[in-house]
Amino acid sequence: MLADELPDAVFSDAGVLVNWLRCVKSDAEIALIRQAARITERIMQRAVDLIDVGVPQSEVAAAILETGVRGIPGEGGYGGDYPAIMPLMP
Repeated sequence: MLADELPDAVFSDAGVLVNWLRCVKSDAEIALIRQAARITERIMQRAVDLIDVGVPQSEVAAAILETGVRGIPGEGGYGGDYPAIMPLMP
C-alpha cells in the first residue's frame, strides 16, 4: 500500500473535495457528458444489433471497437483508438 511505502507521509481523506468537484458541472461540461452518452448509446446499440445465436463474441467486440474508432456521424465524427473502458465480454 502507499502508506507502507511512505511511512512519514500524512494522508487526509479528500472524498468530500472530490465529490464536490464531481457535482459541480458547467454547461459546457454537461453538454460534453450528454454527447458522450449519445456516442456510447450508439456504440452499444451496434453491439445489441449484432448479438444473435451463432455470432461469435469476438465479432461483437470488434464492432464495438470499430464503431468507437470510426466515430459517430452527426456527433462531430468523434472517435478514438483508446476507449476508457474496453468492451466487457465474458
